[in-house]
Amino acid sequence: MKRVLSVLLALCLVIGAVPVFAFAADEDFVIEDGVLTKYNGPGGDVVVPDGVTSIGRSVFAGRKDITGVKLPDGLISIGIMSFEGSGLTSIDMPDSVTIIKDSSFASCRKLTDVKLSNNLKTIEGYAFQYCESITTIKLPNSMTRIRTDAFTLCKNLASIEIPKSITEIEAFAFVGSNNLRDVYYAGTKSEWEKISKGSNEQLDNATIHFNSGSPDPSTGFTDVRANAYYADAVKWAVENNITAGTGGGKFSPDKTCTRDQIVTFLYRSKNSPAVTITSQFTDMPKNQEFQKAISWAVENSITVGDGKGHFLPAKGCTRAEAMTFIWRAAGKPEPQAVAGFTDMPSNSDFQKAISWASENGITSGVGGNRFGSNRTCTRGQIVTFLYNARSIF
Repeated sequence: MKRVLSVLLALCLVIGAVPVFAFAADEDFVIEDGVLTKYNGPGGDVVVPDGVTSIGRSVFAGRKDITGVKLPDGLISIGIMSFEGSGLTSIDMPDSVTIIKDSSFASCRKLTDVKLSNNLKTIEGYAFQYCESITTIKLPNSMTRIRTDAFTLCKNLASIEIPKSITEIEAFAFVGSNNLRDVYYAGTKSEWEKISKGSNEQLDNATIHFNSGSPDPSTGFTDVRANAYYADAVKWAVENNITAGTGGGKFSPDKTCTRDQIVTFLYRSKNSPAVTITSQFTDMPKNQEFQKAISWAVENSITVGDGKGHFLPAKGCTRAEAMTFIWRAAGKPEPQAVAGFTDMPSNSDFQKAISWASENGITSGVGGNRFGSNRTCTRGQIVTFLYNARSIF
């Protein structure tokens, strides 16, 4: 078939006729006037041919065997539902892309790394809904509006960079993205207040970092911006051998910090003293340093586990637990008064730890006079707490 089409095309060129049929760039792609309309190839990483200016409707939809795609320079449009429900894990858009259409990447549940075009003007509604593995997103200066449901139910989205060019955030743009903690806005507080934000309570619950640009990283990790709130803390933690990151040049600041990780950070901050590994927990991790750190935490009355013979090493560390571990490592100093957070836990140690942490500037809560006791902490937050407490313990 491919040979027949080639012969017909050559014939048309010879007689000066204009071909009116669609032809495949190769046997895997069907392309019509620059629009990729069908993909018949295998899974894995797909390389879209040069000359394609638009990805058509549902071209890669439902293809869970497709894990990556290389898009050509000159691509302008990513079409409706073009990658919906596919197995994409990352996307790097050329700067020629100006529009991402409705539901383009919806339900790409394994999509983790997203680099948007620097000339992107529009992300239509539902474009990234149910992309539950995305933890951070950076919007380019070319955008002026975030559309309705663009990031619906991105349940692990923890941070977003928003440029000064944004003038409107439509209603429900972030509905269900309840772990959104940090918004890095390139403008001032007064400029932020002028933006029309619709119904987006997730933004109300996040910390807004004003005048936040995006310089090249200078922290030693590719995923730690030089102006990120945790950048100085990460530098300090590395310099003091408290952490070396998660491998591959990354610190993973937005990943949940587990209980074994925080006690290991604390253990290293005390120069990793010698300990006898405890046998009182039935779920001790295999990592020997984690075992030593947990044993040290037990020896120093920083933790007793769950009281049922478990330490729960892989469980996410909550804000109340984090403050209590740090407070106990500092020697359980008495706070001057009970903090006035409306959601203070009833546990006495938690109350003292949170009140002490608030008094000493280790944390100021999550806004709205709430501490967020049961919220799990990210790695970026934990090293920031430790950094803020460095002179105390």
